[in-house]
Amino acid sequence: MHQPESIDQALSLLNKKLKREGISIELTVLGSMALYYHGISGTHLTGDIDFYENKLPVRVEALFLEVAEELNLVSDWINNRSSTISPLPDGYELRLKKINTFSHIGLQIFSTEDLVKLKIYAYYARLANKDMEDLKLLNPSIKLIDAGIKFIELQITHHHGADELKRHFKDIKEFRGHLYAEFSRI
Repeated sequence: MHQPESIDQALSLLNKKLKREGISIELTVLGSMALYYHGISGTHLTGDIDFYENKLPVRVEALFLEVAEELNLVSDWINNRSSTISPLPDGYELRLKKINTFSHIGLQIFSTEDLVKLKIYAYYARLANKDMEDLKLLNPSIKLIDAGIKFIELQITHHHGADELKRHFKDIKEFRGHLYAEFSRI
């Protein structure tokens, strides 16, 4: 089974369990699954769902594990590791897309504009091929690349100060050039 479809199956099972327990949750989705929900497909889309949320009730987390066991998924098939990204792009809440597939799981998906910013930051921070593959699927304009570069600068300044941003100046400039070269060919 293709990874995103297995996640949809897992969410369906989770929804049934939540309905049985009388619990409703809201998940704000980012990462590769957000691309999938935007109708953007690729061969590498991950087998997990990253959400940006505060801590959920313990019972909901237990239901995540039940679903993982029943469907033979990794235990963190649904996780909020991305919740450490702060601050988020300005105004992202206004650009969220609602997905009303499930009765007890409200999904909100980050916009493609904000996904570009987050993916550019992630690629800069960890140089993971999966982030570049996602960026290629998003195919950002030069204007969005520049917005992503500003987001990198915001993150560095917010977490480490203006002096640290100055230390990153050359690396960021080279990184911008790399992205310009990569996306001028597409």
